[in-house]
Amino acid sequence: MTDEDVPLGKVVPALIRPAHAEPPGPVMNEEEVLRASLARLREEHADLSTAIEALEERGSDPLAVRRLKKRKLALKDRIAAMDDRLTPDIIA
Repeated sequence: MTDEDVPLGKVVPALIRPAHAEPPGPVMNEEEVLRASLARLREEHADLSTAIEALEERGSDPLAVRRLKKRKLALKDRIAAMDDRLTPDIIA
């Protein structure tokens, strides 16, 4: 059924999910979400390292390199903050 098949102002009941229906796919808890985000940030950090090295080797625009380094440092801070949230505090 396409949008053209549905008259304006009409709702097709088969396309609406009931309020009590289960959400599609598996549901992740907060720790799993944080770990997935952390992995993505670490990958982006590594990609930035590679990009910065390549730009420095070619002698590219120093301003662009500086911006990438600043972004990489901000990522490092976000990674550290997420690590702290995932690591339990141990009081000795």
